[in-house]
Amino acid sequence: MGWGTRLAIVAVAIVAVVFAGVAAAGHVVGIVASWQLTPVTNPVKWVAGSNAGSSDVGGTTTSVTISPNGTSATISATITYGENQYIDLIRINVSDAPYNVYIYLDPTSSALDPTYIDLAKSEIRIYDPNGDLLASTTLDQVLASQGLWNVGALSLNGQYRVDLVLTMKDGVPLPTNPLELDMKLYYSKTSETPLTG
Repeated sequence: MGWGTRLAIVAVAIVAVVFAGVAAAGHVVGIVASWQLTPVTNPVKWVAGSNAGSSDVGGTTTSVTISPNGTSATISATITYGENQYIDLIRINVSDAPYNVYIYLDPTSSALDPTYIDLAKSEIRIYDPNGDLLASTTLDQVLASQGLWNVGALSLNGQYRVDLVLTMKDGVPLPTNPLELDMKLYYSKTSETPLTG
């Protein structure tokens, strides 16, 4: 084998090693986006409804706690067999309308367990600031959409009443722990569908 042939073989081997190294190392490129996020107060927030703190069945009292900026609400009430109507315990307060609104119900919430709750006879109702029914849906329909309900546009400034109806099945044992329903409200000036989970 001549020197020319040997050099050609060595050159091919070196090239192969170089390309193998590039393939193993990969190729990473970085590009930059600089975000400027201006703080503003929440134009959509939770507020307590007119029945917050009212007498409840079983000798208790409903409890509604709203965070300082209205971004979270905690509602405590009792539940019994039959149709339980939780009327005007919380409201959605809107300024700078309109906003497109979605409500997300976490499908793993124990209050959505069909062992106890008749989901086809349980619903959410939302009333506009004039007291007119704006939108409603049954909980089985919400779950059929992976827990996400497009309420539509809240086009007026003011308070929107949120009512929840839960129908507990008769004949099943009462749950040993409180039933929990995790609800999240999304709002946007656009019609963008929110990311959930």
